[in-house]
Amino acid sequence: MNITDNKQVIRKQTTVLSIWVYFIVALLFTIANGFLAPQVRAVCLDGCAGTNTYQGDAGSVGTDNTAIGNNTLFSNTTTGIQNTAIGSSALTYNTTGYNNTAVGHNAMKFNTTAIDCTAVGASALGSNLTGNHNTAVGLSALTYTNSGGQNTATGTSAMFYNTVGNLNTANGLNALLSNTGAAITPLSARAPLGIVRGAII
Repeated sequence: MNITDNKQVIRKQTTVLSIWVYFIVALLFTIANGFLAPQVRAVCLDGCAGTNTYQGDAGSVGTDNTAIGNNTLFSNTTTGIQNTAIGSSALTYNTTGYNNTAVGHNAMKFNTTAIDCTAVGASALGSNLTGNHNTAVGLSALTYTNSGGQNTATGTSAMFYNTVGNLNTANGLNALLSNTGAAITPLSARAPLGIVRGAII
């Protein structure tokens, strides 16, 4: 074997070695990507802060809160606990309020300190600030209530303009729409027609 033959053999061996190195590197990269990627995906990027769960541009302060959606629970403080906000701007300005559930765009948006409220529907209890123990189910139900408490409104725009009225119950579309007073009892206990102040209960 002469020098030329030796050079050719060395070139072939170098080429084979380069191919093997490339193959091994590619294999290691594939294995690493396959095994490591699931671990990276398992990291809770959106929402683990203590006992809180959040997703999106949402607040993560407090304890045992769930915030899903843009600006949900955004102003919450450490004493605002056990709240659930689902939907863009739900419970945005809540600070110390607790045990509240707001589901829907702008549901309980302006709530600050009120407790034990439930709002289901876009803008339900949207202006509530300090009114406690309110339940609003339906689009814009109890929208303008800000300090009234212990009200139950079920239906689209039920008790829409109520602001400070307490202890009211309204069921149905536009029920007690313009009511601002207190203690309107369900009509079934007072009259068979079920009409109070122009609203059907």
